[in-house]
Amino acid sequence: MLEKYDIASMPITTAEPWRLMVEAMRLAKADRIAYAGDPSFVDTPVEALLDENYLDDRFDMIPDEGAGDSKSIKPGLPEVATPAAHEGFESQDTGHISIVDSEGNAIAMTSTVGTGMGSGVMVDGVLLNAQMANFSSIPSLKGKPVQNAIEAGKRPRSAITPLMVFDKDDNLRLVVGSPGSSQIPGYVLKTIVGIVDWNLSAQDAIDLPNIQYGTKIDRTKPYNPTGLLVEKRTFAESMVPSFAEMGYKVHVIPVVSGLNAIEIKDGLLHGATDRRRASTSLGD
Repeated sequence: MLEKYDIASMPITTAEPWRLMVEAMRLAKADRIAYAGDPSFVDTPVEALLDENYLDDRFDMIPDEGAGDSKSIKPGLPEVATPAAHEGFESQDTGHISIVDSEGNAIAMTSTVGTGMGSGVMVDGVLLNAQMANFSSIPSLKGKPVQNAIEAGKRPRSAITPLMVFDKDDNLRLVVGSPGSSQIPGYVLKTIVGIVDWNLSAQDAIDLPNIQYGTKIDRTKPYNPTGLLVEKRTFAESMVPSFAEMGYKVHVIPVVSGLNAIEIKDGLLHGATDRRRASTSLGD
């Protein structure tokens, strides 16, 4: 959806490129919540969702200016029976590692135990997760099946986004991922845009502010803010008046990612880590 925009020419410190990322993510999330589920149990229309014509239709839904209408941000495959869009819970205690070895083998792995100490049960030194909570709690909504409903042997849906980026010659360029519950896709997107469009190093891309749309669990407040989430104590705060003028309800809060990345450039591995959390990178 973002390929049609010349984000590379847009200044990083202006609101417009961030607005475009937010609106694309809102549309993508609507599709993810509606259609995604364990492929062993539900039919996820992956090819239809990635079809160029469909992406063009979704691109056309991004307004030329200002915030999109929340009522219009819905799943949009007319030829596919649309299940019930039930978001449910996204687990919070997650970690990510990115690895590239001396032979070029690579891993992007995001793992979560659910909440707190997972299930609170340890077996042979392994803490068992609490991922049952990631299932939708209801099997159907308004007569439509919920993709992420609980079934025996089924895997719950997750927002984890371990990712590898390859260049046009299929050479590995980037390994990246993050913890962060439902905000993970936006953290990863921001990093990719920083590297690919703004030609930043992986570390500088990770250091970019986090700007998200959704609901954030904020332990510094007596409520969970919903709307445009702008990371406090970053240059993103200077864009708040612009976002408000665009029509967003803005919350300036800690938006804490935990990105870890390895960028392969000029034959070298460049490790990058998120200073918002206690994490480590090794490499040049």
